[in-house]
Amino acid sequence: MTETGTSIRYVREADRLPDGEPLRLGPLQLAPILGRWTNTNPRSRGVARFVVSERDGQVWVRAWGGDPDTGQSHDWGEVAVDTLYSDGPRSAKGCAFTARFDHGHAHTLVQTNQNHGVTVLALYTRFTDGSGRQNYFTREFYQREA
Repeated sequence: MTETGTSIRYVREADRLPDGEPLRLGPLQLAPILGRWTNTNPRSRGVARFVVSERDGQVWVRAWGGDPDTGQSHDWGEVAVDTLYSDGPRSAKGCAFTARFDHGHAHTLVQTNQNHGVTVLALYTRFTDGSGRQNYFTREFYQREA
């Protein structure tokens, strides 16, 4: 409700639908976000790579943490994607998602967005083990594997 007591259906012009026009979008197009993605920085100490897949109507993400000193990667496991996003309210093109990983000692919220073929991962890590480590944010860039 606004100050005048009227109800509004949008708060940004981009969210407004023309009056009287029904919106008929098909299912979200997942092809832009599905696949194998590799960090553009081979020396990253964050997520080295991740895979986004779809099974039985659910989208999943599996991630591997990188350790460039040893060349080892650490499998984070696979989790269901929380929410999928299009690139606008009148679009069915998938371009972003959120997911949550529980590592036991820490929880990581993953937020992605894609533009021009590059996927950006924003990672919000919150420690839950009482270690005193500071919660932190990182952002890294990924390219689709050939």
